[in-house]
Amino acid sequence: MTDLKKRLDVDIVVVGGGPVGALAALGFANAGASVVIAEQAPGASRRLAGEWIHPDGYRILRQIAGDPPAGVRTRGFIVIPDDGSPDIVLDYGGGSSGLCVQHHLLVAWLRELIAAHPGVQLEFGARASIRDGRVILDSSSGQIEVRADLIVAADGRSSRIEQKTQGRRATMQMSWTGGLLIDDPGPDAGPYGRVFLGGPGPVLLYPVGDGFRLTFDLPATSHRASRNPDACLKILQAVLPEYFHKSISHAIRTQGVQWAACGFRPRTRFGQGNIVLAGDAAGYFHPLTAAGLTLGFQDVATMIANEPERYRALRYRQCVPSELLSNALYLVMSGHGTGAAVIRSQVLDSWRNNPEIRRETISLLACEEMSVVAFSKVFSSLGMRAVFGQPGLSRSEVLRGINQIRTWGTWPLGAVATLAGSSATRLRTRVPAASFEAAGILHRREPANLRGGIS
Repeated sequence: MTDLKKRLDVDIVVVGGGPVGALAALGFANAGASVVIAEQAPGASRRLAGEWIHPDGYRILRQIAGDPPAGVRTRGFIVIPDDGSPDIVLDYGGGSSGLCVQHHLLVAWLRELIAAHPGVQLEFGARASIRDGRVILDSSSGQIEVRADLIVAADGRSSRIEQKTQGRRATMQMSWTGGLLIDDPGPDAGPYGRVFLGGPGPVLLYPVGDGFRLTFDLPATSHRASRNPDACLKILQAVLPEYFHKSISHAIRTQGVQWAACGFRPRTRFGQGNIVLAGDAAGYFHPLTAAGLTLGFQDVATMIANEPERYRALRYRQCVPSELLSNALYLVMSGHGTGAAVIRSQVLDSWRNNPEIRRETISLLACEEMSVVAFSKVFSSLGMRAVFGQPGLSRSEVLRGINQIRTWGTWPLGAVATLAGSSATRLRTRVPAASFEAAGILHRREPANLRGGIS
């Protein structure tokens, strides 16, 4: 038992010194609050984690902290199908830009800013716990008792604050995501991330300053042997054009592959009383849509501008479209059955040929469109076109297609979960769970104990 070192009375205590926690501390301090921020494992920022920030998240970051010196501006994504059909550009539109920056560089820059801020006290290496409404910080130098008007839990998907105050939650592990940093991205794609289809899951390549990040997916059910260097190289060589092969081989041999567990836990918990949850502590989903940092920064902006109860109500509703989009697209882009292939083909054709659907999709993907109606409209339309828009299908083939994609029709139900009262949280969990089970994607309902992860 460590001895009590001192007591502090402050306006805000932030638990977690990653991008979301650091930005929250800086935002509240800029507004005149006294802030203590605690980070137990400062070195964790070098793990594989979120690096893509959509335009609204980038706007919030600039408003609170400024422009990171190491970032690269981006305009959206280029989707590269595996069937030889033309590429699809999902542009943010309106001249908007997002930002890509290596995770550890973003964290280091934000920590420098809060360390220099007179309204912030930074406690590195301190483990936080809740006791009788107070935050207890334990470190090698002793114990600090912090009393605060507001407690912000931004301590990630294994949040101790959430578990202590609201109990442990079930999670579903969907995949393993591997990451590499390569120096030669092949032909210049301009200010876009590239999404290559055709592997066990989508392969994403995007600029991060001094290099390019490449991430790829393996099923959660994959054997450990499939994650060894030779197996990874073989998978990537089968998906990516030949001009990438040399850079990928060099990166695997010299760096190794960083791995992160990717899961799903709906963003339905945002705290209680004077405790608010933010970032992955509130919930998370597959990083295919690269929404994690943007959602976390939106959490920060919303909590600074609103009382805790209002913050919780707003974020519970606002996160639904992004959550459902990520899960639905992952199911379609990673599925290998006939039903998934039919929908994937229709999604790609609709993006390619219909500017309105393309615009609505990128708006949902970038966390700018928060209407559940917009989500339901886009994906109901795509589902109907997938079944009835395929030329030359017989009646039996149409019926078989309807059966194979039957879970697709449940996704709009998840969108109305915001109005479903006490059943909302259950519905937001069961809709994806049923679809992942039908597609053979492993999910686990025991309490989450996955640390780290990319979002």
